[in-house]
Amino acid sequence: MDLNLIRDKIDVLDKEIVNLLEERFELVKSVADYKRENNMAVLDANRESRIIEKNIGYLENKDLSNLITKIFKDIFQGSRDFQEDLLSETKIKIPMKIGYQGVKGSYSEEAALGFFEENNSFISFEKFEDVFRAIENQDIEYGVIPLENSSTGGINENIDLLNKYGLYIVGEEYLSIRHNLMGLKGSNIEDIETVYSHPQAISQCQDFLENYNDWTKVSYLNTAKSAEFVKNNGHIKCAAIASKRAANIYGLEILKSNISDVDNNTTRFVIVGSKIENDSSQNKISIVLSTLHKSGSLFKVIENFSRYDINMLKIQSRPIKSKRWEYFFFIDFEGNLADDNVQRAISNIKENCIYFKVIGNYEKGNNADE
Repeated sequence: MDLNLIRDKIDVLDKEIVNLLEERFELVKSVADYKRENNMAVLDANRESRIIEKNIGYLENKDLSNLITKIFKDIFQGSRDFQEDLLSETKIKIPMKIGYQGVKGSYSEEAALGFFEENNSFISFEKFEDVFRAIENQDIEYGVIPLENSSTGGINENIDLLNKYGLYIVGEEYLSIRHNLMGLKGSNIEDIETVYSHPQAISQCQDFLENYNDWTKVSYLNTAKSAEFVKNNGHIKCAAIASKRAANIYGLEILKSNISDVDNNTTRFVIVGSKIENDSSQNKISIVLSTLHKSGSLFKVIENFSRYDINMLKIQSRPIKSKRWEYFFFIDFEGNLADDNVQRAISNIKENCIYFKVIGNYEKGNNADE
């Protein structure tokens, strides 16, 4: 057959393909409208997989299966991008209720203000578990929870609560922590006898506090709450460890700045919600699992990250309270749930677990790699 004739036929088919794609994207507009009205995520990885499988079934020449799969994945990516653009243009920014533990001036509030826009409503709770309950009861949309610190490691209470309540990580915020010793106006370090702060803050300032072994260290619910207590207590012999912002809010005087053991002290906060959220920009996944209590079980899980060239960022164990000497494993790794290698890895991991759950697919925080 003449080459020009072949190309003419291809041109005719290309025109039909363009017309069909244009018609498809008109329908995608309606899909975006529906997802906006029903608060649905753009990505539906399971549906995309079903569509590919169904359309491969229409092929007479099965040798084209991989090529058709690639073409449809490109179409799906374009569709997701198109939907996200439509949603960002039409989205009405309704103020949300955001929960955090502590009071104004806490590091959790600062992380919340860093992640969310200021037009939202920020609500404080006395305990971390109160934040989880509020999300579960739909009193707030999201909670901001500290999950680990670069100096002292994981905050076990909150890791356990994340699993207990079955909620999802939808984002993260890394906050540089600058602890300061503060007291009443006119006080000085020589006056201090008792220091109040959250146990994590006290632990992160051990080098400084060892210079004052005669001080009584009192654990408190929250760093900012301890600053508020010192202000209300009105006793010149009391001090708090908290942020500079807390000192300003409660009218305290900073007696010593930056008393953390390390200069790059950073806390990772996670944004917790009731639903998992998926879109193409997300590049970090968190899972929790437990394995059979026998030799090699955990290795069969971990080897999948190397096999599928996935960068595992963290693994942490927590005891299963109902079973002696058995553990949950919390694992963070890079990827998106729509990635082929991620899907294959997760499928293999599940085969070696007695419990498995994805607890988040979200975008890495700005300082995640520092």
